[in-house]
Amino acid sequence: MQQWCVVQTKSNQEDTAAYELKQQSFQVFLPTYTTRTTGQLSKTIMKIKPLFPNYLFVAVDKTQKWRSINSTRGVLTLVACTEDHLAFLPQGWVEDLMYRLSVAPPEDALDAMIKLVKGDQVEIKSGEFEGHIGTYLHNTSKKIMLLLTLLGRENKVILPIGSVAPV
Repeated sequence: MQQWCVVQTKSNQEDTAAYELKQQSFQVFLPTYTTRTTGQLSKTIMKIKPLFPNYLFVAVDKTQKWRSINSTRGVLTLVACTEDHLAFLPQGWVEDLMYRLSVAPPEDALDAMIKLVKGDQVEIKSGEFEGHIGTYLHNTSKKIMLLLTLLGRENKVILPIGSVAPV
């Protein structure tokens, strides 16, 4: 019976590690999401990024020779309790994550902001104004401008785009 383990990869080598592990007949799951960035000349570039940077999941059968995972190109280490005992994820955890990602893939913060219309209400999720509700004015690829009522006055506030969410 196969159980899922966590593999820590070398920096930015998730794809290499996943490919090499698949070559060794391991079942691999590398959850990803698509993000939008602005490149040269203000061109929009779509990039696929790992959901958990420097980590992926591998299904291991206890009878399988799993020690080869640690010497695989792109792999830093297999997360284990001790040198001889693997740390398995709870049964069904990876399958649940696969299902959730297939039903509702993670949304890029910029994609969520594109759906907003001037005047929409947004909640600030992080930073010094966390928990406040503001009125959306406009955004760039990295910043968002809100109208926020503070001490009885309306103030224009510029925040990182990932720090707010539509209400």
